[in-house]
Amino acid sequence: MKISKSNETKILIDGGYEKGKYVTFVLITLHTLWYVVSISTYYYQAEYKHDYEFDLYSLIGLIVNLFGVVMLSYVVSILGEYWTVKLMIAKEHPLIRHPLFEYIKHPNYYLNIIPELAGLAILCHAWVWLAIAGPIYLIFLYLRIKEENVAIKEELIDTRLVQ
Repeated sequence: MKISKSNETKILIDGGYEKGKYVTFVLITLHTLWYVVSISTYYYQAEYKHDYEFDLYSLIGLIVNLFGVVMLSYVVSILGEYWTVKLMIAKEHPLIRHPLFEYIKHPNYYLNIIPELAGLAILCHAWVWLAIAGPIYLIFLYLRIKEENVAIKEELIDTRLVQ
């Protein structure tokens, strides 16, 4: 979050702006709730029901979650000053032409956020939360991807075309 906030501030100071504020607000709220509910589910099962054990599902969840965290680090390193949690458009924002972005559109969502959250819910055995909140989160992620696709098409500069 610290990196994102720093990048957001720099983008705004340099003449950039934010798009999709409503979807961002919902995604940040759901993301925060995801952690609170998943961890609370684990705590409730472990402390009150004595019904939690680190099993195969937990291991799978942990591995999937860690994969998401590693991918976040990779995506942040590729995007550098352009990586933010919000949908920010920098002044003269270049189109990122890294092979990861060429082969997987929106890798931050598909390789980071989805594995991170699904892995956490599986690790914590938060099955009900995963079943209820998962589709809701995916709807808003879909809306974010649509917003981002429009921004990419209309507002980012393809440096291959600039002479």
